[in-house]
Amino acid sequence: MGAQTCSTRWFSQKGDWIRLATDLKVRCQPPGNKDRRRLGKRVKLAFFLRRVRGWWYRRIPPFLPGSHRLRVIGFARRWGCEERGWTQEGFACLVWEKILRGRCRGRILECACGGGLIGSLGWWLEKNAGWTADCEEHRKGALAQLRIARPMAKIHSSLAFLGEAGAYKIGDFDLITSRSCRDASRLFRMISRDAGAPMVVGIWNPSGRDHWSRRLAKLGYQLALCRDRFELYRKR
Repeated sequence: MGAQTCSTRWFSQKGDWIRLATDLKVRCQPPGNKDRRRLGKRVKLAFFLRRVRGWWYRRIPPFLPGSHRLRVIGFARRWGCEERGWTQEGFACLVWEKILRGRCRGRILECACGGGLIGSLGWWLEKNAGWTADCEEHRKGALAQLRIARPMAKIHSSLAFLGEAGAYKIGDFDLITSRSCRDASRLFRMISRDAGAPMVVGIWNPSGRDHWSRRLAKLGYQLALCRDRFELYRKR
């Protein structure tokens, strides 16, 4: 009785191994045309639903609590930004086409732009659209790299050149970007005081909160595009 039980158990385990090997063999086979069509339909449906959710997120009222994070997700999927904005050059080209509307020979101010290449819109606009760039960086190490990397741009070590005592006003620029909370607060005060205002403002918002959205909305700006916590607002 014990031998029969052992034999039966061995055959049962052997059958499990055979079924497992057969299942693995079937799974490892390349998919046929029918499976490829099913997979293609699923991928297309997933992309379509993702874009529909992005469209819905962009239309959430900004005054609802906690809505800004969903709105940022929606604006990060706008105009195919997830596909075209995968590279820095692709994102800059998308901003120039959709937000700046193909404008040539404009002027951009980049605050706290570091070495001048990573995350910079002005580098691409200088090279491809004939824009003039002013770069501000207060850190000495980054300032030395900036002078080497951006020979065509005007380099500033502070924002003292702006305002009433400076040579330029905030309204002289078409696009202003800032990757520093301190500089962003100072620029916001300048924009609120100055009669002229830039067409587009870019703010790096690492916290993801809605304080910049609310403050800029009072000045007539609305969210236009997002990428990696970098939010672009356009004048209405």
